[in-house]
Amino acid sequence: MKKKLFNSRSFRYGTLATALSAGFLVVIILLNVIASVITAKYPISIDLTSDNRFDITQESKDYIKGLEKDVEIIVLNTEESFTASNGYYEQANEILKAYSQNSDKITLEYIDIVKNPNFAAQYPEYEFTASDVLVKCGDNIQQIARNDLFDVQESSTSTSTSSSSYQISSIAEQAITSAIVTVTSDTRPKVVFLSGYGEIDSTAFQELLTRNNYEVVVRNPATEGIDEDAEMVVSVSPMRDYDKEVVDSIEAFLLNGEELGKNFLYFASPDQGETPNIEAFLEENGISVGDGAVYETDNARIYNNNPFYAVVDYVSNDFYTNLKNKTIFATVPRSRPLSILWEGQGYVTTASMLNFADSCVVRPADADEDWQPSQSDIANATTIPAMVRSSRIRYSSTDTIDSTIVVTGSSSFIDSSLLSKTNLSNADYLISVCNTLTEQKSDISITSKSLDQQTLGITTSQVITIGIIFAIVLPLIVMGLGIAVWLIRRHK
Repeated sequence: MKKKLFNSRSFRYGTLATALSAGFLVVIILLNVIASVITAKYPISIDLTSDNRFDITQESKDYIKGLEKDVEIIVLNTEESFTASNGYYEQANEILKAYSQNSDKITLEYIDIVKNPNFAAQYPEYEFTASDVLVKCGDNIQQIARNDLFDVQESSTSTSTSSSSYQISSIAEQAITSAIVTVTSDTRPKVVFLSGYGEIDSTAFQELLTRNNYEVVVRNPATEGIDEDAEMVVSVSPMRDYDKEVVDSIEAFLLNGEELGKNFLYFASPDQGETPNIEAFLEENGISVGDGAVYETDNARIYNNNPFYAVVDYVSNDFYTNLKNKTIFATVPRSRPLSILWEGQGYVTTASMLNFADSCVVRPADADEDWQPSQSDIANATTIPAMVRSSRIRYSSTDTIDSTIVVTGSSSFIDSSLLSKTNLSNADYLISVCNTLTEQKSDISITSKSLDQQTLGITTSQVITIGIIFAIVLPLIVMGLGIAVWLIRRHK
């Protein structure tokens, strides 16, 4: 009886079907196990957001793949607690994982400092907070506060002081890559920001430089002088004129004992008062800063529907060549008009770096509030420089060395709201200028990623591919398996 049961047709087919189903389940389980192991180490996830906000840029990937030193990234929390704060930390966590996934020299570790107080005890000179991030290379350590992973800007949305909105962008990649560059680099160019003369706030620019491997210090040139070991000095729209002694110290810094090799960045502003000493110094170097503000008459060349936010054109030179993305435009808002007094005089040459279009005119400084450009103004419009450089050149037996002055018509160019915009190249261009002047070899220029977009940004081809997989390929696989089982049971 038992023999008859085992030899029956229904038993044989039932056993075969069960074996096929069991085998299929085993294969699926094994594939999941293998996929889990692989994804823990290699970045095979697909980021469908339009700006790849859950992955690091190719610049970062290329840099970390060339690392020769071991780097540790330590999150001072459990992964579960770190990502539980909100969706922004989930994005930051994916960015952190991408570093260890793209380089064998980088490890990622999560340490709960509450449950492991001995870890903090190893670093008595630091004050740690849960969810801070440490980047280590040997004895070199960079601490990144949890709040420094994001750029949060508050703006009022109504006349009520209690009503406001927040624009949040991720600077996690900026912070981590900069920290890696810092802990693995032997040198960091020093940049001195001048203070004490009513300079406009330049925190956003300072933070951008810090995230891109610059050492930033602030000095009052009248009382503290200028660091001789600095490679660049920055002046951001001083409201009061520099004393002649301060101007002389800037001049001495650029001369560098006749060795040159120094740089001076100056940002003007239509809000400045009279600055005859500064302007005389710039004119001696071939650059004139006029009064008034540049006004764009072509609506196709304005940003944010504001004619004072004019789009600028790049001038082909080393600064433009080193720009990461040449298709994105920049804007120099509320700019004073610049002019080049001469192109060459002795060992000094001048040239434009950014230009306003020939559709721009200048609104006079004393114009009425209801001022509008006249037809005559528009007809006589000419190209106006927005950023100009003046270089002093010294020839050595093997190389050419220069000290360069770069003048920008407006400090609004480095406003935090513009440096954080991914659809503007203000931040990228600034880093390109600074890297070129200081001869930074790194091609990395990392800007923020907006987190206010709630929808997936996928292309048409991606939509078609996903649709084919789920609507055609998977159903065909399932149908094929069903037909195979049916045929086996039908013909045996």
